[in-house]
Amino acid sequence: MPFFELGEVYPPTWPNKPPGLLERDFIIWDMYRKKHFPEFEKFYYNVPITLATLPTEGLSKEMIRQAYFSSARRIDVVGVRKNGDIWLIEVTSFASVRAIGQAITYFYIWNKLKPLPGPFMAVILGQFFSYDIKEVAKAYNITLIEVQSF
Repeated sequence: MPFFELGEVYPPTWPNKPPGLLERDFIIWDMYRKKHFPEFEKFYYNVPITLATLPTEGLSKEMIRQAYFSSARRIDVVGVRKNGDIWLIEVTSFASVRAIGQAITYFYIWNKLKPLPGPFMAVILGQFFSYDIKEVAKAYNITLIEVQSF
């Protein structure tokens, strides 16, 4: 049974550290959000999403939810833009192949489950992207956004 849970809706002006986001990544997110929040309608944070089917026989609905919640991939930020586009955002202080893999995985699972209607894209926010990361992102249609700390 595939699973996702969008969870609480946050306004773009919400200034606190989102659940699940590392402190060093929150600094990057906060710089981006402060500058670009007018472009967004709402955010969801730490969104669990998986195509896995877990054994659930004999478990309560809450135990099933917890099992899926703890084993699912977590999208750092799902941003709904004012134009209706949905951004699946991975926030990282240093974008590596791990971030690319996460973005590809989120895009693939989102495409299968379609938790929200509308066009969607994978986005990585970071401070630095190597040449190789830029090339791979381009090949997989992943948008890279470089956030400068100064």
